[in-house]
Amino acid sequence: MTAFNIPVVPEDKVAVAKAVLELGALKHLKYMTYDMLAQITHFKPSKIRNILQDMLDAKEVSLYEIPCIGKKKRYIYFLTETGKLLTVDAPEEV
Repeated sequence: MTAFNIPVVPEDKVAVAKAVLELGALKHLKYMTYDMLAQITHFKPSKIRNILQDMLDAKEVSLYEIPCIGKKKRYIYFLTETGKLLTVDAPEEV
């Protein structure tokens, strides 16, 4: 089986960064999933995973594991200072 790479463009990173900010603003949020981010950005969860991995490698987001009971790991993402710069000059969607 050959591996394939989903290309990540800067506009994708901006969309995910905005989605992380939007979800992070919710007071009742306990964790974030790829599906939550996919609903906001209208990307597939597999693309969200690649974009987040690219952003983690570039230190634009930080990942925290939420302690929980059970086998499924839960995470929450926070934008770093570098990640926040992605959303500063980004044009607003119409």
